[in-house]
Amino acid sequence: MLAYTRVIGGGESDTITFSTAKLKKGEDYTFFCSFPGHWAIMRGKFFFG
Repeated sequence: MLAYTRVIGGGESDTITFSTAKLKKGEDYTFFCSFPGHWAIMRGKFFFG
């Protein structure tokens, strides 16, 4: 786990900031919502290039 947010409600937002020092260039990294049942549609990937 690189970062997380508090649980937020509908219409709310949050922001995260984290160090990229341990990420490997050229790799994909997955992010997702860990709230029960949400991970199936609330997920994605970012590319560290």
